[in-house]
Amino acid sequence: MHGGRSLAVPAPGALAELPDLREALMLIVISMLWLTFVVGAVLQLLLCGPLAMATQISEGLQKVVLQQGTGQRPNRGDTITVQCTGMLHGDPPKKFWR
Repeated sequence: MHGGRSLAVPAPGALAELPDLREALMLIVISMLWLTFVVGAVLQLLLCGPLAMATQISEGLQKVVLQQGTGQRPNRGDTITVQCTGMLHGDPPKKFWR
C-alpha cells in the first residue's frame, strides 16, 4: 500500500487475456519502427542529400552517383580523376576496392 492505494501486479500470462492491450502494444511498436525509419530518411536527406539511385551497368554491376560533378563534361581521350569504392553485395556490404 502506498498513500491508501493498492497496486495489482498482473499474473504471468495476463497479457494473453487482454487482446486489446496486445494489439495496442503491437501498434505502438510498429509506430515506433515506422517513426525510426522516417527519422532516418529525413536525416539522410539533411546530411547527404537526396537518396542515390542505382543504375544497372551490366549483369551484377550497378553504379550509384552520390555527388554529381560540377565541372565541364570530359571529351573522348581526356584524362579524368574519380573517387570510387567497390562494394560486394552482402549484409553489410563489403568493400573490396577503393
